[in-house]
Amino acid sequence: MAEAQSRLVEAENNLKRIRPLAEINAVSKRDLDAAVADFEAAKAKVEAERAQVDYARINVGYTRIASPIDGIIGMTEAKVGEYVGNPQIRSY
Repeated sequence: MAEAQSRLVEAENNLKRIRPLAEINAVSKRDLDAAVADFEAAKAKVEAERAQVDYARINVGYTRIASPIDGIIGMTEAKVGEYVGNPQIRSY
């Protein structure tokens, strides 16, 4: 996004430089057209990057799991380091 924004600033500055020169015929119409096209492309790129950021934020929103209750629902009887297996199978 930052790269696209800096490219937009550069294209805008180039257009501001070329436009007055084109009015006095110091540069060709082709150069002006190229600067306008570059500026519009840079604007479109910023919008596309902004859409990508919004899409990523939406996807991150799907990764959150919210519980309708707070707190602990039960305590485990197993302790750290103990063997945990099927409680229905007992070995004697």
